[in-house]
Amino acid sequence: MEAAGVMDTFPCLVIRGICDYSDSHKNKGWQEYAALVAAAYAKELLTSIPPQLLQPSKRRKAQKPTAPEPLSPEVDDCLREMFVTDSSLDREGILDAKGDICEGTCEWILSTDELQTWDQNPPHLLWISAPPGMGKTFMSIHLSKHFEAISKENSGVATIFFFCDSKVESRNTAVSILRSLMHQLISHQPSLINTIIPQWKQQSQRLFQEASFGALWKLFEDMIAKSEFKTIYCVIDALDECEANSLSLLLRKFERLSRGHLGSYPKLRLICLSRRYPENIPEALLLFAKMELDSMTARKEDINQFITSQFQELAQKKRLSREMWSSLEQTFRKKSEGTFLWISFMAQDLQKQRLLDFEASLEMLPAGLDAVYDRILQNIDFEKQEMIRGILYWVLVAKSPLTIPQLCEAVDIEPQGFLTRENVCIELIKCCGHLLQIKDKRNRSYTKQTVTFLHQSAKDYLMTSERRQITGLALPQLHEHATIILIRYLESISSHPGIESRQWRDIMKDFPMADYAIQNWHRHFDTLEDITQVMQQGARFFEKDSKARLTWQNLCSFDDDDDYYSPIPLLHLSARLLLNRLTEWCLRSDRELDLEAEWGISQHTALFYACEKQQEYIITLLLDAGANAVAAHCSHTNALEAALSYCNRHILHILAQSESCRNFLIEKGSKEDGSLINVAAESANEDACRFLIEDLGWDPNWQNGRVGQSALSSALENGHMRKVTMLYVPRSEHGILGRFPGQEHYYNLAVVLTSPTGSA
Repeated sequence: MEAAGVMDTFPCLVIRGICDYSDSHKNKGWQEYAALVAAAYAKELLTSIPPQLLQPSKRRKAQKPTAPEPLSPEVDDCLREMFVTDSSLDREGILDAKGDICEGTCEWILSTDELQTWDQNPPHLLWISAPPGMGKTFMSIHLSKHFEAISKENSGVATIFFFCDSKVESRNTAVSILRSLMHQLISHQPSLINTIIPQWKQQSQRLFQEASFGALWKLFEDMIAKSEFKTIYCVIDALDECEANSLSLLLRKFERLSRGHLGSYPKLRLICLSRRYPENIPEALLLFAKMELDSMTARKEDINQFITSQFQELAQKKRLSREMWSSLEQTFRKKSEGTFLWISFMAQDLQKQRLLDFEASLEMLPAGLDAVYDRILQNIDFEKQEMIRGILYWVLVAKSPLTIPQLCEAVDIEPQGFLTRENVCIELIKCCGHLLQIKDKRNRSYTKQTVTFLHQSAKDYLMTSERRQITGLALPQLHEHATIILIRYLESISSHPGIESRQWRDIMKDFPMADYAIQNWHRHFDTLEDITQVMQQGARFFEKDSKARLTWQNLCSFDDDDDYYSPIPLLHLSARLLLNRLTEWCLRSDRELDLEAEWGISQHTALFYACEKQQEYIITLLLDAGANAVAAHCSHTNALEAALSYCNRHILHILAQSESCRNFLIEKGSKEDGSLINVAAESANEDACRFLIEDLGWDPNWQNGRVGQSALSSALENGHMRKVTMLYVPRSEHGILGRFPGQEHYYNLAVVLTSPTGSA
């Protein structure tokens, strides 16, 4: 009866499971078997239909829009944590700041052989490069909008994009790129959130932190593979503005893409736009198809159109003669060196000139961007040079954009006459012309002004140009200077009378640089190769019972595990903040260093924190110095268990080579204790499960002595079905797997643990 009328609604074949003689003679006991027979018959019928007879049909659009299903709190929290920036709003912000794309420009790229070949033939990887100011970002905007238009017309196509910006913290890391692209994919196909939820359940906010890049990339691959789209266009602009260490991680993945390591790559059509430096970009993208914008003949017409558009308003305001117009065009074509940015800068400068000085100004125009920046610095008054140098160098090394009050603190700007120090700072910034800009950053309750370079080329100029007029320290020395200034600033904060009563609002008001110092002193520290000067000049901050360090950790609030009454030991600090040089210094300088010392409410060792952060270099240093991976005096969790929760297979092999860990694992194996397998399974760490089961030959059926539960039960309980599949793959696929006779098992285990490579 349930199928009555169905065939009248749409063409279909109904397969019935008959269990009743009639409505008056029911046979409820046979219903389940009848349904099973019907299902089996349906399967047999479908296997007999030749696939070529199936005609694909277009998905029907719903006649009436239905309200979206409400998101579960878990999904809502996951999406909120994943969100990092709205790329559509970023794109509109770029257009607001730089102006709309000049009509008729950029369109030529769609008809180039390079782009059409990329679109039609695998591996669908394209690198578009050009020097600074050549219009790469406008090209990215044009391409992203073009692909979006295709997506709107074709339900089998999706478009995702990202605009990197070194000046914006949420847009300059590889993890930010992945988070944004993943969030966009989910917005196109909401069911893809189910790819992430199992990992999210286990790791929560940690899943979206910088240390989780590898896990996020794997999830990104899975989302592409599981998506319903036949084509996914992906545009990433300004790859070179990504933070250096983060960029290296991303480039390694792109290099693997170009060598065919992504099984779902036919779906993904990736375009990266960047400069040709740093050098690891062209090296990693060697196998990508390439387009060099500055050498494309069609681009010259874009330059001509842009010059014409810039001069139309100028000609009307200045009432230029035809001769002047012609001279202007010739000068701009000659001196611009094909750079849109130069044209924009010089058009703005000429707007300010009187017509009487126009011809002379035209002859004085500098050729190329470096010459523009040279002229700005040459025209700065001598008495202002010292202050402006300080401003430029702090903007150059700042880890996040500084506000006007913060810059006043950093450079020690004083008020002058009726001008406040902030007024003085703003006037000095104006002297920097096209080098710097002041941007309004709006929050819900207030607006603050931040200072950044107007264009990445200005930052490049100060870092690399040998012709710059304001000389100063080299970049490493600037970071060293910044680190010392910020540490001393934290020492000053620790002496504030409001510290004892924790009057944070008063402290922030009296110390405008406090927030930046709290969040970034260690990021400057981390760039240093030689920390000797910092350790000497910041000795009070690094001493054992430092009040300044205690103040910093209380203001910083790592997490709920912090001890608010004792300063974090330096070795623990180095492991938590991933400060390699500080770890080396501690191991080299402190002969009485206790490697098993525990800190925090949960009382963990430095090695535990290094494992939690998956920091291979620091883990190796600590193990070489004699750290015990299984020491846990007050804590119930040791470093090995942290590694099984967070680390990859390679790091686990490094740990297994240490004597304490090797003996511990052999003992666990001899007792058939499955507690460590439980730790790996509960954490959904596939690498750790494979390490224990494949490399050590342990049996996933071993019981956890603490709770009497097997790894299978733990994985099922936590919803990690993929891990359950991995734990029970047939032996032919996994080698050492399952329960073995005692002697053979111990032999395999011993071979793994004593092997130089860490594998049998």
